[in-house]
Amino acid sequence: MVLSSDIVVTCAGSPGLLCADWVKPGADVINVGTTFIEQKDSLVSDFEGDLSRVAKRFSPVPGGIGPLSIAALFRNVAKAAWDRKASKGNVESTWTQKSGSLYRKIHFKDYDSALNFANKVNTMSSDLDHHANMTFRHKCVNGVDLEL
Repeated sequence: MVLSSDIVVTCAGSPGLLCADWVKPGADVINVGTTFIEQKDSLVSDFEGDLSRVAKRFSPVPGGIGPLSIAALFRNVAKAAWDRKASKGNVESTWTQKSGSLYRKIHFKDYDSALNFANKVNTMSSDLDHHANMTFRHKCVNGVDLEL
């Protein structure tokens, strides 16, 4: 079925489920299905193989449609949180609204743990071309707060 399609949209979230060789030469591929693989420390596609050999156009992983998906998901999560607060008054107290954005403070037991987390956020932010504002607050023996 994939070989006869002019447009292929994947959204399985199952790495390697489809082979690039199955794509009809000249087809367009919208690669929505991405999965983070901890062993590779990277996002991977539903496709195995080199799509550039067969597809006329394709969305890369990472950096394809992810920024659009993330923006929509982020907007929906923020709206759900504020709707819940309005109806139930019970939203996690570390979230506050600041000029149309979300803010979160995360506590870590030590600076190395906070820095490791911040480095992962930075790497993913670079892949998405959207960087988070981060502030560290060192509390000596009481750990470190990372504000996003």
